Amino acid sequence: MKNQRTLSDIGESGWLDLLYSSLQELGSDLVIPIGDDAAVRRATPGMAEIVTSDVMVEGTHFKKEWLNWAGLAR
Repeated sequence: MKNQRTLSDIGESGWLDLLYSSLQELGSDLVIPIGDDAAVRRATPGMAEIVTSDVMVEGTHFKKEWLNWAGLAR
């Protein structure tokens, strides 16, 4: 198995840096660059796609006692 970094290893800033690098590869398709947790890119002519990512930490943002996985995904 490769030596993989986890989110706890790189933190939210590290994750955003990785996401930003990936989105930069889109070049001119990137309409609005990455901000707090989202960016907008051209998907097809006349259409846009919002790309977003955020961290959800159990015990901080939710508790599995009152939110199941389907609710968390929603």
